[in-house]
Amino acid sequence: MMLWLAATSGQLPVQDKLDQIDRTFVCPESLPSDEVRQDATKLFVEQVQAADPNATIKSLVEYRMSLLAKHGCVETLKNIHESNRRK
Repeated sequence: MMLWLAATSGQLPVQDKLDQIDRTFVCPESLPSDEVRQDATKLFVEQVQAADPNATIKSLVEYRMSLLAKHGCVETLKNIHESNRRK
C-alpha cells in the first residue's frame, strides 16, 4: 500500500500517521448529514496527503476501502458496491 518513510526532523513515519488516521476514522453512515460526510471525506484526503505526499489516488482509495471494511462500515460499502454495479 504505502511505503514507510524514515523519521526525519521529528516527523512520524508514514505508517504512524496512517495509524492515527485509522484510530480516528468514523464510518460515514454514522455521521449526521451529507455535509458532515463531505467534510469528513475532505479531511481524510487531506490527512492522507499530509501523511504521504506521494500517495496516488489509487492508494488513497485502497486505504479508504480498507478502513471502511476494518471499521465495519456496512452501509457505505453496500452503497459503493451498488453504485459500481450500476456502471
